[in-house]
Amino acid sequence: MFVPIVPHTTVVNKTIVYSDTVLPLKDIGNNLKVTTVYDVSEYSLERCLRIIFDSNPNVTFNTIQYSKNDKKVYFYTNAEISIKEWEDRDIRFYKPITSRAGILEEVKSILIQDKCMDSDCVSLYDVISVVRSKHNDYSYYQREFENWLKVGMNEYSNSYSVNTFNYKNMELEIVDYAIFVKVDQDLVIKQSETYKAQDLLVKCGEEISKYYDRCLEYREFFEQSSKNIKSSNSNFLIDIDKDEVSIFVKSQENRYMNDFELSADVRRNKYDYTCNSNAVISAFREKEAEIFKRIFIRIDDCPEWTKSDLYEIRQKQLSEEMKQQKRLALKRKIFPFLKK
Repeated sequence: MFVPIVPHTTVVNKTIVYSDTVLPLKDIGNNLKVTTVYDVSEYSLERCLRIIFDSNPNVTFNTIQYSKNDKKVYFYTNAEISIKEWEDRDIRFYKPITSRAGILEEVKSILIQDKCMDSDCVSLYDVISVVRSKHNDYSYYQREFENWLKVGMNEYSNSYSVNTFNYKNMELEIVDYAIFVKVDQDLVIKQSETYKAQDLLVKCGEEISKYYDRCLEYREFFEQSSKNIKSSNSNFLIDIDKDEVSIFVKSQENRYMNDFELSADVRRNKYDYTCNSNAVISAFREKEAEIFKRIFIRIDDCPEWTKSDLYEIRQKQLSEEMKQQKRLALKRKIFPFLKK
């Protein structure tokens, strides 16, 4: 990765050094100061550099080093630098929503606020897209496998249903036929009440084994979730799991209940509400997609398996946004009468 370009910032070495140990100063320059910034994920690295550069305009940055394993950034500079702006970057006075009026005010605020341009944040709409894509991939592969069993068993009139893989017991159940497990990488029947289980193993063992292994690739998808996430630009709380992405307001009277919840069901491609107010539902109705596009969270707060995909999506979005801004700036230069 190259160091991002920030106006009025001097960076001697434009390429980031990836290393887990501090570099010997004698090899990179004289009288250099070393400042360490902690807890910087690879998804927040670019934002970290921009904030540090912006807040230290009169400093010469000789070298930037990043430890991916330790999540540390080392700045080698000609003078002491301030990292307070980075440490305070996410300080936001979260204000729990406690009333119907508060919910209405919050959704109004979300719909009129400026675009979020942080490189380490992503919209809930993009999170929904990534979760839905993974769910569709799994469902498609499951259907294909069930259809293949008909072919393999040469019983086109019968249906073969496969349960969701049991990751706790590492079991694959073909409903009404058998439960399969692997012992020393070998597929075996663990339990069955029909003689056809043996036929399944004989005729379809190789494909069942491949499907078993493929299910293991989806373990993080089924087991990981993110709960009670604070948004970077709203006062709604957020839950993310394999089935839905939700924004909600906790009940002030019962901590196990939500006074309001809007969920995007990734399986059925629909929105569900928990709310006892027509006025509130009306404020969200037909605007659900736009609201999810405007609520942002940090990529680091999302389930681990989503992060690389979300980061790639975000980088493409920001690249396209910069291109659009450059095109608009050029138009305004050529046609100065255009409104800003």
